[in-house]
Amino acid sequence: MDVEYSEAFKRQLKRLSRRYRQIKNDIKPVIDKLIDGDTPGNQIKGANYTLYKVRAKNSDSKRDKS
Repeated sequence: MDVEYSEAFKRQLKRLSRRYRQIKNDIKPVIDKLIDGDTPGNQIKGANYTLYKVRAKNSDSKRDKS
């Protein structure tokens, strides 16, 4: 499968990477699954094309830390 990034995705990733330093490493497993042909996540119905919603890990989360 060929994965292409939209300009909006690139822009949002760049903006989020300022706050979440590990975001590129966190989304890499999801993108690797897409390249391998897997369809992770839940399909969103009602769209004119195949669209999936996927949650990615957030290594920068402050949750469960003192």
